[in-house]
Amino acid sequence: MQLTCHCGEVRLDLAFIPHEVGECNCSICRRYAASWGYFSPDDVATKGCTEFYCWGDKEV
Repeated sequence: MQLTCHCGEVRLDLAFIPHEVGECNCSICRRYAASWGYFSPDDVATKGCTEFYCWGDKEV
């Protein structure tokens, strides 16, 4: 399975789709209906720039 961040710069390649996911009840996760999957580092490959993030006028 392949996923991307919202700008498309970073791609995640997952070895499998998780059978269970967690649901956070914070305001941001509720707003976006986010579900969280947990993987071993061996089951996830990242591609793209993961050192710097900038969106709008905010930087992380």
